[in-house]
Amino acid sequence: MNTTTNTTTDAPSNTIGLDVKEYADAFGLGISTVRKYIRTDKVQAEKDENGHWVIMCEPPDTPVNITDDNIAMLLEQKDKQINDLQEQVKFLKTTIQDKVKSEERLQQIILSQNILQQPKLSVWQRVRSIFGNNQEHMNNV
Repeated sequence: MNTTTNTTTDAPSNTIGLDVKEYADAFGLGISTVRKYIRTDKVQAEKDENGHWVIMCEPPDTPVNITDDNIAMLLEQKDKQINDLQEQVKFLKTTIQDKVKSEERLQQIILSQNILQQPKLSVWQRVRSIFGNNQEHMNNV
C-alpha cells in the first residue's frame, strides 16, 4: 500500500494514497470501475510524478459509492454460489447413494460366493447326518 502525504489544503491530513489496483482490491471493485470513478470525480485522485493515478482516501473508509447495482450484483453472485453449492450437495448425495448400493451388491456377491464354496454333501451324506444324529440320540436313551 502506498502511503502518500496529501499536499492539498482541502483534504484531511490522515488520508492515504492508493493506486488504481490497490483501491479496486480494497473496495471490491473492478479496475475499469475505479478509472470511471476517477473520470467522473466520484473519488479524489491525483497523478503522481510517474503519471499514475493515486486515489486519496481515509484508511478505515468504506467504498465511496455503494449503489443498488453493486448490491444487486453481489446478491446475484451470492444466489449463484448458493445454487452451485446446492447442486454439488445433490450430486454428492447421489454419489454416496450409488456407492452404498454398489457396496450392498458386492456384499451379496461375497455372501453367495461363500455359500457356493461350501462343500456339497451327497444325498447319502445328508441322510446319514440326519439319521446319524438321531441314532446317537436313540443310543443315549
